[in-house]
Amino acid sequence: MRGRTIVLTVPVTALLTQPLWAPQWGAGVLGEFAGLGIVWGSAAIAVFFGLVALFVMSLQRLLGAIPASARARSPRSIWLMCAIPFNFVEDFEIVTDIAASLRADGRTSRLTVT
Repeated sequence: MRGRTIVLTVPVTALLTQPLWAPQWGAGVLGEFAGLGIVWGSAAIAVFFGLVALFVMSLQRLLGAIPASARARSPRSIWLMCAIPFNFVEDFEIVTDIAASLRADGRTSRLTVT
């Protein structure tokens, strides 16, 4: 995990924990899930992580099709998308590394704006 991922995760963590240090501001994003009730809130979280798992497996297959010499990261590291709270920032790093890997393998070219 890169240093900038950790640094940028600090404000994300602050926002996620806002109900603990500033309850007068409201329940925050976790209050939205609590508002659904325990069953539906848990179901929403489970569906979300299920969809993330499918996305991760697709990205792993994509990265696995690229020769190791052209990869900017390991296919196994894609599972960091599930590492809360780092995932909010790490997702951008992962997509950037996949794009760099595709360019290094010659599958895509750098986008130029004219």
